Amino acid sequence: MNSYTNTKVVESKVTVAKRFSLGGLAIMLPGLAVAVLGLANPASNFQAPEYLLLSYISLIAGTIISTIGGRLAERWLVEPRDDQKLAKTLKGLDKRYRLINYNTPADHLLLTPTGLFVILMKSDSGPIKFDGKQWIQPGGIRRIWHDWRHGGLGNPIAEAETQIKKLQGWLKLVELDAPIASLIVFGNPKAVLEVADGRDDIMALKDLKVYLLQHTTPAIPSALYRTLSDAISPQTEPEPDDDGDEPATEPDAPKSAGPSSRRRRRRQKKGQAA
Repeated sequence: MNSYTNTKVVESKVTVAKRFSLGGLAIMLPGLAVAVLGLANPASNFQAPEYLLLSYISLIAGTIISTIGGRLAERWLVEPRDDQKLAKTLKGLDKRYRLINYNTPADHLLLTPTGLFVILMKSDSGPIKFDGKQWIQPGGIRRIWHDWRHGGLGNPIAEAETQIKKLQGWLKLVELDAPIASLIVFGNPKAVLEVADGRDDIMALKDLKVYLLQHTTPAIPSALYRTLSDAISPQTEPEPDDDGDEPATEPDAPKSAGPSSRRRRRRQKKGQAA
């Protein structure tokens, strides 16, 4: 399996995450200082309404920005990232499988013998139920705090459909029409999934490779596969699989010349020498 990761996008996101995290703390400091000084000396000017307003604005704005920075940090600073989890999980698949990270309108795009899969990674944990129409999670204070701190589950199916539409529009720019499906993958091992019958496109990360091996038909034509590969792959060498395989340019790439070819070359050399 060949994988590509747009490192420029990763580096940019890492920088943004650091700036938001540090920026949020910096914005909170004035408000925290005013609050502490006001409590330490109630008779001081720090109890004046304008200072109290400054403190509230500083603390609220800083908390919001820090929270955003924390969410970005969890996704881009903490390893393994989603792209690294996918590459490790898909290790061992043959070279017809190409994982493209952060290089198209879909964050994670997988080219397979049957077409393209938009992979939507989710990091939620705990009981998660999808009854075919809506997503259900246990409520309570812990859920509210989790959603505030890490972001809520949202509607993964709608998110995946949005990415597919963007990808379809992007592919039209290069005049391609290919089968595209979505896979909703939960990368947190603490996620407990309960999914309605018939929705095998929603799964835990550990089940992704098995799913792909069970869905190998109908295969798309080789010409379309090569065209898609050229369209979605960056102009850089893919990262080789951990088994040391060299990257292939296409699924049916010709192998080195066999014995008959070598014999023809030897006859040609003898003829030239004569």
